[in-house]
Amino acid sequence: MNVLLADYFLATGTTFGQLRAALRPDDRTPPFERILARAVQRGDLPDAQWPPRIMNLPFDLLRHDLLTTLQAVPDAAITEIVDQVWLPLLHTYRQTRQPE
Repeated sequence: MNVLLADYFLATGTTFGQLRAALRPDDRTPPFERILARAVQRGDLPDAQWPPRIMNLPFDLLRHDLLTTLQAVPDAAITEIVDQVWLPLLHTYRQTRQPE
């Protein structure tokens, strides 16, 4: 898959980022940014400048699973990404950024 994608990007002069941007509508807030905004509104997380890598981590892990297995990602894996990786990271990041 990586070879095919590399050949495609080489032939078209584009990048994975450009493909991703083309697949995401410009008029919408990225999904994980909306999720974090809702958590802030509920009071679950403080209003913070979340780094893009932290915001996009669930999608990046999902994409990794898709590209490495070339199969649908099971619901259990998605739950694991959110519950065991992303949420603990958000709470740890929050704790390290709280004012003293």
